[in-house]
Amino acid sequence: MYGKQTKDYRLEGFQIQTLLARGILTCFQSCLKHEKCESINFDNYSGVCELNSKSLSGSEQLIYRQGNIFVQSVAIKRQSSCAEIHQTSPSAASGYYWIYIGQVKVQVYCDMKTFGGGWTLVVSISSKNNQHLQRAAVNCFDLELCVPFDKQSMTTRKLSDEHIHHLANCEERIFFYLFGLYPRCPRIIISYHYPYKWETNTCTSLDVGYHIWRGLHHRVFDGHDDAECGTRFQSSLYGSRRGLYGYTVPSNKGIYNKKNGMLYVK
Repeated sequence: MYGKQTKDYRLEGFQIQTLLARGILTCFQSCLKHEKCESINFDNYSGVCELNSKSLSGSEQLIYRQGNIFVQSVAIKRQSSCAEIHQTSPSAASGYYWIYIGQVKVQVYCDMKTFGGGWTLVVSISSKNNQHLQRAAVNCFDLELCVPFDKQSMTTRKLSDEHIHHLANCEERIFFYLFGLYPRCPRIIISYHYPYKWETNTCTSLDVGYHIWRGLHHRVFDGHDDAECGTRFQSSLYGSRRGLYGYTVPSNKGIYNKKNGMLYVK
């Protein structure tokens, strides 16, 4: 599913990039990654893919060209997460995409392969500080791309809690949870193994997950719940492989304890 197609026609005069693509889907995915792309021309014979800055919203006219396909991107300009892009284009590759968070247009890194794909990178965590525990945006890379995918430098960069709250929809499960987000809507499941062996408490299910504890001492992706089933649930390796987002005390930096990391939400 990727927009409205018109076979044997193309849009002239609005090309902003020309490239070769393996197929129309690959061409469309290139449009998803370009800030100004609103439609595509694809030549079935040559594989030439043209990204257009306009769609058929006004007086623009298509011209006949045998073997061409014009695709108007009917939904991509208002997608609000990597999960929505993945739903529109399930074979989309991991990389940078443009999305809207509320009314703000930003570029984000999307992991389209791990655990079903559609994960949005919202925080990179440095072992050198606890800046990721702030609620405001931290050290954004630039005005449009706050958190780039960078395993080398691992500088602390973070979208604001307000933006992360938009991305971590209350109806979705997420791997990790920022303590500063309210209301407390996300629930989590936990696995210590790959391939995954997911765990949750005894009164819910893997489709629901458990609430984390709302303690005051740390920001957590915790392996125990808030005793919603009557007694506190602890995951199988809670004692030896507890995953913490970071203690607020100065000596415990990064992900507990003194580790780099990245936070994705879905």
